[in-house]
Amino acid sequence: MRAILRHRSGLHGIAGLLLAALVLGSSCTRASGEVPRGASAPAPPGPAANAPLPTAAPSPPAKVQVGVIGSPSDAGLYIAMERGYFAAQGIDAELVYFDSGARMPPAIGTEQIQVGGGVLSAGFYNLVAQEVPLKIVADKGSFSAGFGFEGLMVRKDLLDSGQVRSVADLRGRTIAHSAEANGTHFLLEVALRSGGLSDRDVNLVTMPFPDMVPALANRSIDAGMFLEPNGVRAEEQGVGVRWLYGDQIYPNYQLAVLFYSAGFVRQEDLARRFMVAYLQGVRDYNDAFVRQRNTDEVIAILAKHGTVKDPTMYRRMVAPSLHPDGLLNLDSLRQEYDWYLERGYIKNRLDLLSIIDDRFRQAAVAQLGPYR
Repeated sequence: MRAILRHRSGLHGIAGLLLAALVLGSSCTRASGEVPRGASAPAPPGPAANAPLPTAAPSPPAKVQVGVIGSPSDAGLYIAMERGYFAAQGIDAELVYFDSGARMPPAIGTEQIQVGGGVLSAGFYNLVAQEVPLKIVADKGSFSAGFGFEGLMVRKDLLDSGQVRSVADLRGRTIAHSAEANGTHFLLEVALRSGGLSDRDVNLVTMPFPDMVPALANRSIDAGMFLEPNGVRAEEQGVGVRWLYGDQIYPNYQLAVLFYSAGFVRQEDLARRFMVAYLQGVRDYNDAFVRQRNTDEVIAILAKHGTVKDPTMYRRMVAPSLHPDGLLNLDSLRQEYDWYLERGYIKNRLDLLSIIDDRFRQAAVAQLGPYR
């Protein structure tokens, strides 16, 4: 899935991109002892993270409804189901498809599903602040080096003609993104700041990711935030270029997370077993796309369950990074959250650590051992 060649004509000032991201929130200093990727939240009071897990699956298996959107970042869930990791943990996992990740938090809050995941947003935090109970429990998509599966694409004719050479040349131009006050919007803001701009210096329009490709073709937009496979499609049609990748804009940015319902969190043994199976799936994904082991088999699983059905597309598009130990980048979450506050998208401040529960991830890693 990793792109072999990258168009870098727009990288003027990219060395300052991470600095641009860091200034978004002055409260985002690293905690002592934090791992380089960003700290996971400390475990709240409860069972020890390395508490022993059951060695035999209970019978009958426990039914767990799992929300997905058909994205490649759902790969850990698909693989865990297809390779029997959920079944081995005594779990009958049912995939429940949503047309938007934004619809999952309300469904989790009402226990219609027990597990879900997606991109965070101001709306998510506002919902939680209204006492919709759920917990962020693990990574479900970030931008490690070479895995920036979301980014900024620019009309090919603007690049070929030299009208756009740097981020600063986007001033006054029409740029599409998927929604206001979500992770994609924040990522675009970080990219624009590298050129001395903000989203107020461009004509920002909102549309679904797939609609951006024809919008580039008919020149109704000059640039857009791509989410794979739409970046590949824009290039194959000759209308756009994946100009800045997510890992260039904000290395290790935490785009998506896995969350549990409050009721599921209370089923501590089951919640831990689910995490064990999930991380087994995520590790198989890393084996496939980082180590190139059994890649075709894993691609077949993704094509079976995901919205991208063409297996060859998975080798042409850039893959999401799924941390094999499920680690969250807490610095990234804080910076994004502070930007929402700064812009007034969030009305009532909440303690970010209060909605993160790292016990289950820690317990799963204790059983499986760290990924090597």
